[in-house]
Amino acid sequence: MIINVDYWQTEQFSAIKQVSVPTMRMSMLYIGLHFVKRVLFPEIKWWNWLSYIGLVSIILPVLFANSSNENIYHWMVDIGTLFFLIPIVFELNDWRLTLKKDKK
Repeated sequence: MIINVDYWQTEQFSAIKQVSVPTMRMSMLYIGLHFVKRVLFPEIKWWNWLSYIGLVSIILPVLFANSSNENIYHWMVDIGTLFFLIPIVFELNDWRLTLKKDKK
């Protein structure tokens, strides 16, 4: 969520071209949590792969953005970072359904 807010508040081209250290740390933490989750829960749901779209949306502007295509990359980062949130929503819903099923 912090990564999303950081990118959604960004209006300057330099902010998407040069990822800040706190954002980089949060991204590394997010990736690390995914690795831990994969070790603890070997079953991989389809929505877990969506977070990679978010990671690509952060990396592509750093590599390819320039002042002539800046609007495209602003849009791509804003939409792409939503893919960090989608797996969390599906995971919470799956967890809620599991708890509901266990109560019966």
